[in-house]
Amino acid sequence: MALRNAGLQGRAWLTQIGRVTASSLLFLGLSALVIVTPGPDTAVTINGTLGGGRRGGVFTALGVSYGQAVAATDDAAPLFS
Repeated sequence: MALRNAGLQGRAWLTQIGRVTASSLLFLGLSALVIVTPGPDTAVTINGTLGGGRRGGVFTALGVSYGQAVAATDDAAPLFS
């Protein structure tokens, strides 16, 4: 209803909603693609697993997780100071 009051007449408000929906779906699709694409952390973990077996892979994954936790804490620190 707010779109009708904004000066959009007839079915123009419906077209505007369609554009917003299409943009949102495109954004969600591209976001999902980026999320499922393996990154450097995956390559390091696979390398650690191939070089050191299961134990090496576990320790590599723990190291990657620790690094991400430290980075996230460092990034969030200014929010709480």
